[in-house]
Amino acid sequence: MVPYSPLRPRTEVPICEKLFLALQVIASLRITGRIGSMHTKGLPKGYGPWMLAATLIAHTQICLTSEFREIYSKHALRSNTEDECIFVTSSGYLGRAPYPAISRGQIITILGGGYVPYVLERHHNHYKLISHAYVEGVMHWQRIPDGMAMERLEIR
Repeated sequence: MVPYSPLRPRTEVPICEKLFLALQVIASLRITGRIGSMHTKGLPKGYGPWMLAATLIAHTQICLTSEFREIYSKHALRSNTEDECIFVTSSGYLGRAPYPAISRGQIITILGGGYVPYVLERHHNHYKLISHAYVEGVMHWQRIPDGMAMERLEIR
């Protein structure tokens, strides 16, 4: 994030967006294992309280409620670029994929020999390749997710 600049016009950001931006920072810090201290370097001034709120939400598991999912889908599903959407996997990994490629029930996988995750959709006895994806902490095998297993898949 770029701090406010007099060359760039200031736009009013709804409160929910500030909270969700802070939650995204917290989620990425949790994934990378750096959640021990407050990392607000590079964030705009005034994000301290939002980081505290995001930490509270992340540590109390409030984010797993249906109410949070509903709010998240209304306000933060699409990223600032409008052609990508943000998602959270069932294992808690934060990621981005082209919009509208991602939907509930798809799987994120790293295909043999690949360095980036892909979005697959199950169709009876095979899978369909939907898109590439960015998953924080998993790109280029930076970290192997817990419970990751090798499986042979048929992709059509």
